[in-house]
Amino acid sequence: MWQNDAVVRRRPECAWQDVNGKVVVVTGATRRIHILDGCGPALWLRLAQPQRVEALACFLQETYDVDAARAHADLQEFLASLARERLIEATGPGTDR
Repeated sequence: MWQNDAVVRRRPECAWQDVNGKVVVVTGATRRIHILDGCGPALWLRLAQPQRVEALACFLQETYDVDAARAHADLQEFLASLARERLIEATGPGTDR
C-alpha cells in the first residue's frame, strides 16, 4: 500500500515516448516494453518530477471526475504495477519499498 505522504517519480533510466496518446516505456536494464493507456499517460507525465501520492490522487479526482475512494484505489493499482516493473522509485516517510 502506498501511503499518501510517499513521494514517487519515474526512474531516470526508463526511456519513453508518446505514441498516439499512449505512453510506451522501455526499462533500462531489461529492455522490456510497457504500454500505458487510460489515465496512465497523464500520470506518467506528472511523474517526471517527484510527486506525493496524495497529490496524484487529487489530480485523478479533479481530472477524471472520480470520487476519492476510486482515485486512491486506481492509483494504488497503477503505482503497484509500475513498481513491479521497476518503472518508478519511491522515497519519503510513507514508503515501505
